Amino acid sequence: MSEPRLALCIILTVEDDERLNRIVCTYLNDSGFQTKRCLNAQEAYDEMYDQLYDLRYSDRVGFGHRLRYEQGECTAYFR
Repeated sequence: MSEPRLALCIILTVEDDERLNRIVCTYLNDSGFQTKRCLNAQEAYDEMYDQLYDLRYSDRVGFGHRLRYEQGECTAYFR
């Protein structure tokens, strides 16, 4: 009997440490998930504007901080 297949889940990773981001995405891809890598909050914001994601993995402090202060008054603050 074959193993059950996972439903396609698209995960957005937001991590400014490029090496860690690559490691996380490689692990998730090897586990059957589809990933999109972003190195900063602006890239992530642009991605989320155009594409729906099932899950977001991010550096919580850096992600919210960057959106709040680099863009001035932020209309899309993510926790």
